Order: sequence, then structure tokens, then C-alpha cells
Amino acid sequence: MTYTNSEIVDALVKDELVETMAKNLRVDKDFYEDFVQEIYMILLTYDNKKLNEIYQKDQIKYFTARVCINNWQSSTSPFWTKYKKPLEHTNRNIDLTKLSEKI
Repeated sequence: MTYTNSEIVDALVKDELVETMAKNLRVDKDFYEDFVQEIYMILLTYDNKKLNEIYQKDQIKYFTARVCINNWQSSTSPFWTKYKKPLEHTNRNIDLTKLSEKI
């Protein structure tokens, strides 16, 4: 049987798999909701044939864990570039402002 990506993600949502993984990775509370949603979006847009293979081989938890880890820790991941990198740039400007006030 072939499943749609939406059906596979619905099964993961019911099990709160990504939420649990986000908590285990200690995703900052400021990023938690965006992180979870981004992971689900990645899974929804993933190649259907490949995702079905992974799901039917009962490897979806391992695959999802890898997607979560890569997105949280990699500075080139979709999550990092969309959410953390802009914030990192903003924080640098704040630090420079604080530095200039001391001079």
C-alpha cells in the first residue's frame, strides 16, 4: 500500500514523535513551535516514493530523528537558515551597540 506524505505525517503527529524529539534535543522554547512545524513541512514535501519506503520498512522514527538532529545542529539546515541565522545576525548588532556604548 502506498501512503501520501500527509497520511504518514498524520501518524507522526498522533504519536507526537517530532515534539518528543524536539524536547529530547532540548530545542530552545523560543524556537520549539517553529522547529516542530518546520520538520513536519520537510516531511510533507519529501519525495513520496522515498518516504513510503522508509515508512514501510519501519524506519520512519530513525529518519525523523536524523532530520531533527540535522536541522537543529547544522548551520546550513533549512531551519537554521530560516530561523536561527537571522536572529544570530540581530544579536551581533545588539552586541556591537553595547560595545560602542562602553567606548
